[in-house]
Amino acid sequence: MEEDLIDPPLLEELGIDVDDIMRHIKCVLLFKSCQNGELQYADFTGPVLILLALALSLLISCNLNFSLVYIIEVLGTWFMYLLLNLTSQDVYIDMTKTAIILGYSLLPICLTPLIWIFARFMKPLAVILIYLCVGWSTSTASRLLTQVSHHDTK
Repeated sequence: MEEDLIDPPLLEELGIDVDDIMRHIKCVLLFKSCQNGELQYADFTGPVLILLALALSLLISCNLNFSLVYIIEVLGTWFMYLLLNLTSQDVYIDMTKTAIILGYSLLPICLTPLIWIFARFMKPLAVILIYLCVGWSTSTASRLLTQVSHHDTK
């Protein structure tokens, strides 16, 4: 009788898999090679949290361009989705997978406003670190997208 009264945890009810979010973040941060079966692309919680972290870091750096960042994210995801599906003839990639991969790949970009704050007086160092974060984000997105589209075997 008491087993019927016990509700499952809230994260489980909402379908949020914290372990999967941590696997995605480790894949991005550690350049870890992840298998396709290991990662699931059904939960938008991780990318939304990363976009909120980007918004918070922009707010801390007094750079209030939220709408521009989100418009670029939506348009970039849409164009990447079109490009991936036009170039891969045998594999269809969902819009949700593309959005989730590009959302997780924004994690290094969240550091750029903070780098600009702390290295403001050493502008060459700040620019180099920001370029490294952008390269890190780009390489992560391309690696994960090639794994999903199976272009790594061609």
